[in-house]
Amino acid sequence: SQTEKGKKAIRKALRNHYHSVLKPRKFGLTLEKYKSLTKECAFCAFDKFTVDIHHKDGNRRNNSEENLIGLCPTCHQSLHRI
Repeated sequence: SQTEKGKKAIRKALRNHYHSVLKPRKFGLTLEKYKSLTKECAFCAFDKFTVDIHHKDGNRRNNSEENLIGLCPTCHQSLHRI
């Protein structure tokens, strides 16, 4: 239906806005740096899903570029289970 198409378009726009503006800003990164980190998993090179940002030292407040890597959801979850 037209209403459902409109709702999907709004969700897509919000998701794009989140990943193009809010998410990079959350980590203090430029959009280009954010995209380079989230292009593929640093461990397995998987690139079919959105890649998560992981803090190497475990400190969520340490958003220095050297402390951030991109991980697919599987590798990210596995790393946190260790």
